[in-house]
Amino acid sequence: MTPDDIRARIVVIRAWAIDHEEYDKAHQAESDLWRDVLAAIAGGVDQPAELAKAALESRYVDFPRGFG
Repeated sequence: MTPDDIRARIVVIRAWAIDHEEYDKAHQAESDLWRDVLAAIAGGVDQPAELAKAALESRYVDFPRGFG
């Protein structure tokens, strides 16, 4: 997993949220992304901080997340 892989998945999250207003699908895709990033970090990737930083970019996709 690379930061570019993560950013590609964020494009999909944005498409679900913004283009299609499929908030449940966007939320699930974001949850899956964060889970996968945490698993990669736990597995010992080379640059964990860069992966975490890239994954956190999904927070800037504006859609109702059902919490907070």
